[in-house]
Amino acid sequence: MTRGVKVSFGLLALLIIVIGAATGYSYYRGLKQNITGIEIQGVKLLSPAEYLSFTKFDNRVFENIHLPGIKQRFEEHPYIKRADVEIKYDRTVVVTITEIDPLAVIKEEEDLFFVTQTKDVVSVIPGTDYIDYPFIINSSFDKEKPKQHFKKDVASAFTIVKTAMVINRQLYNSLASVNVRGGGDVLLSLNDFSTVVILGKDNFTEKLFTLNQLIKEKERFTEPIASASYIDIRYKNYIYFGVEKSTGI
Repeated sequence: MTRGVKVSFGLLALLIIVIGAATGYSYYRGLKQNITGIEIQGVKLLSPAEYLSFTKFDNRVFENIHLPGIKQRFEEHPYIKRADVEIKYDRTVVVTITEIDPLAVIKEEEDLFFVTQTKDVVSVIPGTDYIDYPFIINSSFDKEKPKQHFKKDVASAFTIVKTAMVINRQLYNSLASVNVRGGGDVLLSLNDFSTVVILGKDNFTEKLFTLNQLIKEKERFTEPIASASYIDIRYKNYIYFGVEKSTGI
């Protein structure tokens, strides 16, 4: 019986120490402190300097700053989903950033908007370093109402891009633009081909599998691809290499 009491008392003491340490650390994080600088990691859309400029921490004396305030300031940026903040032994604060996950870029006139995999729309900020994503063009997207529900043509373009990513990352990476043509036959531009691909208006998944297979076996079709004015995959299980002939008068 005595042994059981000793063990229980030991566990209780350990629990008190752990809770006390956690409470003390939380209190310490909340204190205003003098720090030597801020390091940023995990970014690709903007440079660390751009993020620092947004937070106003780029040209100030680092005195009387508390870590939760740094975290909050970074998470106000539209590109940032989460910012984890910790302080190192030399009093440098390290901010590890988790950015939004763009799937494509909607181009509306001269304005650009990221659309994420969860269909959130975020304006592309000047100075963005990394916009190597498929472009959605000639759509009904209303830049004055970026939070709108996607209309049919924009929704179709989103489906095409996301399906391409699911089928094969190489197919997604090859996708340069999705031209929805205001609701007409969808046209694709790909990095693998110098000619346009006509996708049509429906059955996108099936057609993208066909396109993916063509990209995998493009060495077999070097000559028809090189001479084609367009590649038409609107018809089930068929690939048509179209050539526009000159009438020559």
